[in-house]
Amino acid sequence: MRFNRQVFLSATVVVLMAIAICFRFFGEIILHPNEFLFGADGDGLKNYYSIAYQVIHGDGLWFNGMLYPYGDHIIFADGQPLLTKVLGWFVDGDASNGGSVIGIMNLLMIFSLVVCAWCVHRLLVWNLVGPWFSVPFALCIAFLSPQVLRFPGHYALGYTFFVPLGWLLIAAFTRYKLPWITALAASLIVLGFGFLHPYYLFIFVIFLGAVLIWDLVLNQFQFNQVKALLPRLFTLLVPLVVFMVYQKLVDPYTDRPSNPAGMYSLMATFQSIFTPTSDPFRHIFHSYFFRLFIPTSWEGSAYIGMVSVFIFFASIGPFVKRVLRRGWRAITRPMLAGPLRQAFVPGVITLLFAMGLFHKLGLYWLADYILPIKQFRSLGRVAWIFYYIIGVWTVFQIYVFYRLIRIKGQGKYTYFYSMLVVAMLFFWTLDAIVNIKYVKEGIQHRIALNSFSSKVVTEWENAGVVIEDHQAILPIPIALIGSEKIGLEKGKRSSEHSLAASFSTGLPVIGGAMSRTSLEVTEKTAQLVADSLLPRPILDDLKDGLKLLLLKTNEETNLEEERLIGLAEKVFENEHYSLYSVSVDEIKLMYSEIHARAIDSSAAISGGVRFLTPINSFAVSEDKLWYQEAYDVKRGSRLLDSVFQQNELLNLSYWVKVDPMQELTPNRVYSVDEEWKIAGGIGSSPNLLDGWLLVSENLQTEAGKHHVFLIDARPGTISRILLRKADETVKWKESDGSVFVNNIPFPNRISEVD
Repeated sequence: MRFNRQVFLSATVVVLMAIAICFRFFGEIILHPNEFLFGADGDGLKNYYSIAYQVIHGDGLWFNGMLYPYGDHIIFADGQPLLTKVLGWFVDGDASNGGSVIGIMNLLMIFSLVVCAWCVHRLLVWNLVGPWFSVPFALCIAFLSPQVLRFPGHYALGYTFFVPLGWLLIAAFTRYKLPWITALAASLIVLGFGFLHPYYLFIFVIFLGAVLIWDLVLNQFQFNQVKALLPRLFTLLVPLVVFMVYQKLVDPYTDRPSNPAGMYSLMATFQSIFTPTSDPFRHIFHSYFFRLFIPTSWEGSAYIGMVSVFIFFASIGPFVKRVLRRGWRAITRPMLAGPLRQAFVPGVITLLFAMGLFHKLGLYWLADYILPIKQFRSLGRVAWIFYYIIGVWTVFQIYVFYRLIRIKGQGKYTYFYSMLVVAMLFFWTLDAIVNIKYVKEGIQHRIALNSFSSKVVTEWENAGVVIEDHQAILPIPIALIGSEKIGLEKGKRSSEHSLAASFSTGLPVIGGAMSRTSLEVTEKTAQLVADSLLPRPILDDLKDGLKLLLLKTNEETNLEEERLIGLAEKVFENEHYSLYSVSVDEIKLMYSEIHARAIDSSAAISGGVRFLTPINSFAVSEDKLWYQEAYDVKRGSRLLDSVFQQNELLNLSYWVKVDPMQELTPNRVYSVDEEWKIAGGIGSSPNLLDGWLLVSENLQTEAGKHHVFLIDARPGTISRILLRKADETVKWKESDGSVFVNNIPFPNRISEVD
């Protein structure tokens, strides 16, 4: 390709203007990047921590910062493996360098907007839009990018230039005459982004796959042209296969959830694409004009801007006329430039995919045969493809009409249409400014050095805490998120302070917030704060001779967490939390004594108990739990349906199978005369054993009233449904000699599950 001076100069202007805009809105952050946290809590803090901890304290790509003592691959901590590895080569392993890691992450996100603007400008030029005409529109499309909304927490998804870069790579196959070199370069780039976040790989595969399928449709599946297809097929498959093989080789866990929740709910909607997603415009549109539409899905946000919305819907009428006049050719041979002609219909297809159309058509069963797709539960992110395609298409339409007016009107209407173009540019700029300012307001947390420095370790050591005597930090209340089935989320503040302390001291955290966590690891970790009669094998997996630090905040705790605090010695306290130290042997001894008291208690051992059977809408399951029948239940299955003659407090307990193939465990509702008393999910219980979850509910009965306990949502498998008085301890021995106390097998052992 010959050098085009105008394209080069206009592209340079785009880059310089994009840098200037970044300084205008993020100047303070750019000048002091290591002092700001874009997200100061939740996912935001955790995603900073994952990378910073691994760079400073980690080794390789196995992440031990959370889920101690087991750990997991850094990719399941949103740790951007490629970035983490590169930073590890240049940043010294000292906690005082934490700010450098944070600063680099912040600058990468902000200046990705500059690269995005350049890529969009390149796409516009390739689509025959004038290079100087493209400059302001490229900036608007870049700064209105839906990925800017990821800046406050999902940092790995904040590289705004990926989709336009991917489109450039796809278009390069037809623009340049070196298809295999293009294929190799594209494969390496896409694979690299896959090791920043797997969703990039997923989005590119959907994009290129839609383009290839559309090409095959246009060519009537003439596979004799396979030679031209092979380089793009290589680019489609090789990065995906390499990534999957790598994951298979390095992943020691085989029991990750294979069907995460949200695949058919975290989708794009009409509102998330065609109405503003940032205030003040969002409030106006959603409050007054679009109340009847499905509520906006934040995960599917890809607002295309007022100008694109107007031109898109204004074009529907003329498009219908062209279809009636030209037939199928109006769709297969649209009057567009090369890259747009190749990508426009596939872009619409990807939007329909992001909106869940194929699921709504009953094709959800296809996901069972394409198992990796189920791991990408947020289909709404695929709508980012449509955002960039419709943006470029809109500018193309404006430019073509502008040229047409100038040629046919012989300059007569040039001034009028120029003013119209300026007006459209004004509204597009307004959308972009609102988008940037909305995000900017949420990322001005100048507290990075509070969480990512040596501050905490200095405070603790000054108070006499000997860090070297301890092996890990246990937040109280514990936070354990990531298995998709069980979520212990009461410890929001305890988790935040524990992550800051972990980074500063280098001590890992027990529990944490990961993704697709092994169910066995989840069970072992949750049992640490589970019912006192359940086993605690995690204690045997901890290091001998080293203590635990318990970091307690003023949040709701359960009985077992209070037991641990009561056993431990307070070693530090400030306005945010108290710190306790306890040895592993002390914890083991405490629970040994509890077990001994339980087995020697005065409660009689009966010859057995009578378990309840679901009343309706159930089937006997192939599973059994400790030799007892299990039942497959669904919505409407009633576990209890009775009228009680007196007021009393009863306990209903049952075991639910934690199935990695199911999205979530079943919801339940307890009602008295149709008035709901208890409702919702059951996944906040830590009582796991042998891959089953013990649900225990205290039910207050009311004399003469109708009491119903039923499954309200989602199917599942349950067993050992026991109703007893809440203040009684029920102990029985079964035919195989096993002793149960209040529906828990005792003495504690990991029993064989038939």
